[in-house]
Amino acid sequence: MSIFKMKASFYIVEGNNKTQVSAAELMQMEVLEGDYLLIQLFDINGTLLADVKFTSDQIKEIPTTVEEVADTVKEEVKSPNPPVVTKAPNKVKTVKGGKLPVTDSNNLDGAMAGAALIGIGLFLYRRVRVS
Repeated sequence: MSIFKMKASFYIVEGNNKTQVSAAELMQMEVLEGDYLLIQLFDINGTLLADVKFTSDQIKEIPTTVEEVADTVKEEVKSPNPPVVTKAPNKVKTVKGGKLPVTDSNNLDGAMAGAALIGIGLFLYRRVRVS
């Protein structure tokens, strides 16, 4: 909690009685005594950031839920038909399968023609000015 610059307070609430317990005591408990467990999170200045309530029913459900998940993971999923392996074509295509666009352009040719026209224009301008 020091990494997040937070402090946690743990309480066991029975009716209107709120009994504070430490994290070590909470780890030693096997059965939740009381109506619910209240966890309050504070920042360094003591401002309440969040509070979480866990009832004894919710805590009792956790081990059975984990076992159910473990049993589900152990079951194999069998498909009715084996997957068909096909050889990919050698054509270059995009990820979605479309053809690649033609990106060739004549920009360099146009730039060279423009530079040639500017050069001819400067030559003619200089020739007219000098004579």
